[in-house]
Amino acid sequence: QFDTSDLSEDANGSNLYFTDARVHAAVSVTDVSGEGNVSVTDGVFSLNTAKAFVELTDVTDSTIVGKEGFVARVKTDGSGIELINPNELAFNNAQRQTISGDGAQTTFALNFATQEANALVFVGGVVQDPSVH
Repeated sequence: QFDTSDLSEDANGSNLYFTDARVHAAVSVTDVSGEGNVSVTDGVFSLNTAKAFVELTDVTDSTIVGKEGFVARVKTDGSGIELINPNELAFNNAQRQTISGDGAQTTFALNFATQEANALVFVGGVVQDPSVH
């Protein structure tokens, strides 16, 4: 049952009272194209929700024409968000194809689309690295 008149602040500044002014001074927000802002007078964070998803600065696909049913994914380099066909997601569209080799052929065609990073290749029951073998 103490108030600020009963307790003193630490002289070295490590135990200071909570004040609105100290909070305002400690908060730093960068406004990116009007997407977010901070009111310094009342400390309220607000987000402009009037923007469409594709208008946000970290969404690299700005058009949705022809992308019905696509999903948002963080880009592999972390630079933003992109819209992709869900069939390109490795966990979404598992496919299996058995190819009989002749001992000489080294290139084989798949009957489905995939990316090398998402492929599991076996030769004689032994797993292979698709980028090396």
